Amino acid sequence: MILMEATATKACGGKNGCGESKPLSDFSKDSRRKDGLCSSCRACRSTYHRQWYLENQDRIQEKSRKWGADNREQSRDNASRWYAENPERAKESRHRWYAENSEGAKEKSHQWYADNTERALEVQRQWKENNPERHADNRRRSTTKRRRLLAGALSEPYARLEIFERDNGQCRVEDCLCPEGRSIDFYEHDNHNPWCYEIDHMVRVGDSGDDTPDNVRASHRRCNTARNRKKAA
Repeated sequence: MILMEATATKACGGKNGCGESKPLSDFSKDSRRKDGLCSSCRACRSTYHRQWYLENQDRIQEKSRKWGADNREQSRDNASRWYAENPERAKESRHRWYAENSEGAKEKSHQWYADNTERALEVQRQWKENNPERHADNRRRSTTKRRRLLAGALSEPYARLEIFERDNGQCRVEDCLCPEGRSIDFYEHDNHNPWCYEIDHMVRVGDSGDDTPDNVRASHRRCNTARNRKKAA
């Protein structure tokens, strides 16, 4: 019986079928039909549905928007669940949409911020508290990018943790000022602590230095600041 099912074939029929004889495994199940299978094969059905969607895209999207507006909570729950189950596809979809709608996205973002300034600032504050290391990385990249653009410096991506581990968690400034030694606490994020971790450019970006792993090193904040002041003097 199993051998018969494996070797049995069926003609792909229906108004959208290709008419070819194909294995039963190429047909989806349909309990409404006598043989329990759809009249056309999976490939033909997929082609038909894709074409139908393209021909009715505006109507489908309008219907979807209306349903979302009438069922906001359920729509958000469905979207959140899908994003959690498909993180890579969600990321790819967002990037593709933004690339195709960059101007509209920026305008929409600016308008939302203008209408929800207090809420946006609160979200930003909470994110900074929950992600101190990423916030520090973002600030460093933003500041360095501006200086790099002004100086026309070369840039290569790197992470603060990567440089910290490469330098064994030690301040690499020649004249380290820390009375407790060269060791640095990577997880110290107090802005008023002079011995917290910072990235030091051996050749400053303002002096035509590059923002690359070969030109940066781990340092204490005070050691970095003192060195820069000494060079500027």
